[in-house]
Amino acid sequence: MKNKKTDNSVKSDGSKKFHIKDILFLFLVFIIWFLFVMQDPCAWDQVMSVNGKKLLNCDKRIKMEKRVVNIKTEFVELYKILKFENLAASGGEAKYLINDGFVRVNGSVETRKRKKIVPGDIIETGGVIIEIHMQQQQSR
Repeated sequence: MKNKKTDNSVKSDGSKKFHIKDILFLFLVFIIWFLFVMQDPCAWDQVMSVNGKKLLNCDKRIKMEKRVVNIKTEFVELYKILKFENLAASGGEAKYLINDGFVRVNGSVETRKRKKIVPGDIIETGGVIIEIHMQQQQSR
């Protein structure tokens, strides 16, 4: 006598049942997609358009605060600038921000905590753009 296996994934009317694992899988895919899009929604400019009209207006990105920092020495380490400009509560927090990729120097992500920042460099983090300049010597 053969045991007949019944297909529990199909209802009696022919439609398909969803199992909890299917729902969890779809939920996980949605969460991953949502996190990816939320990191930079403007990266989806080309994808998210209707009849050539963009759904996102990425030309008006978040306005970032601009600061100018004058340094007296030839260079300053990156984490020290974040600390002294109050972008991090301490040097340790500044190092975590750098290590986790939240800081850009001259347009690229910088993960070296002791990166030498020289006049002319531009630092971006936390909605702030910092331009580094050499402090002018005062004549006495």
